[in-house]
Amino acid sequence: MTSPQAEPSAQALGESLAALAVQVAALRGQIAQIYEHLDRAGLRGDLDLAARFEELAQTVEEVEALGRRIVAARADVRDEAAVNKVFDEGLPV
Repeated sequence: MTSPQAEPSAQALGESLAALAVQVAALRGQIAQIYEHLDRAGLRGDLDLAARFEELAQTVEEVEALGRRIVAARADVRDEAAVNKVFDEGLPV
């Protein structure tokens, strides 16, 4: 039988969130490049953000049903204050 995992330290969580933010920013740039290529080719690339937010809401419900804590928030990665606010909400107090 496995024992419950210990909660990560605030520092470890912060470092993980910072690494995730870097990955998200890089991904955002890659997505923008893909859309530029599609546009130049005369193609249309639609991203159904509403479905993504519905999936995120479902994930939040599933995690909370397990008795775990999750923070899900929207923030524009170009807005440093908004991103910092999300990080602050995610760090344990």
